[in-house]
Amino acid sequence: MSQSIILYTANNFRYDDVSIQYMKIHRHEDIYQIYYSLTGTTQYKFNGQKASLSKGQYVIINPGADHGLIKCISKSDILDIKFAILDDGLRHDINDVCLKVSAAPRSLIEIFELIRTSNESGSFYSRKQRSLYLEALLYEVLEIKTRKDHNPLLRVEEYSLCTRRVASLLDGLVVAPQFEYSLETIANMLGYNARYMARKFRKETGFSVAQYLTIHRIEKAKEFLQNTDMPINQIADLLAFNSAVAFSNKFKLLTGLSPLQYREAAIHESTLISYSSHKYKGGI
Repeated sequence: MSQSIILYTANNFRYDDVSIQYMKIHRHEDIYQIYYSLTGTTQYKFNGQKASLSKGQYVIINPGADHGLIKCISKSDILDIKFAILDDGLRHDINDVCLKVSAAPRSLIEIFELIRTSNESGSFYSRKQRSLYLEALLYEVLEIKTRKDHNPLLRVEEYSLCTRRVASLLDGLVVAPQFEYSLETIANMLGYNARYMARKFRKETGFSVAQYLTIHRIEKAKEFLQNTDMPINQIADLLAFNSAVAFSNKFKLLTGLSPLQYREAAIHESTLISYSSHKYKGGI
């Protein structure tokens, strides 16, 4: 058995409006629970707040949290996992991501599938496998959180409507060097007060509009470097940097590599250095 967690159950449940007896609001004092939606959509209450769970989404429920299923919107298959966490550090970190409905990326979907399919065997080894899969899943959840904390582009779904609209507009500016933007221009296009918009955007993303756009352009540059033979000066022009030198300096500041080093690392399938929080804060 894993020394960090104890897996109690990992079962599939099918919910529909005809057969289901909805779960009353309840809590588990010492047990964590994960709901992962395989199909359909269900609506829950977590500590008095309603939240829908659709195919490919999951939520982790911490001990002591009130929760219950209040509505089955469409026929649903739910993977329901109950477990305890023995490691204090892991428990502390996992509590930061509890009660937040999130879309599972491919890495998590694959682990959920391993847990689900391993249920077909009732052997001791199968149960041990599920425990190891679950521990891997929890650490992957924390790794995803770390990547999101360090890269505002990965957290767009968490922002307010105002910030999401600004981010969506900035998406179109990534390869639009001919567009001379300013806070006032963007605010007028979206119908917001410029000062309100800028303050809200920085509060939610941690970055100014200009910094966010720079991060976005560096991400796009990484795609060009990995997937094309486009010259570096051409990438710099396409992404609206003043010069290839300015582009190279900004790229190295944010990734730890020059554009050429990044391209060579990609060719040799080396581990590429991603953004880090201290580099984000260092004069984007």
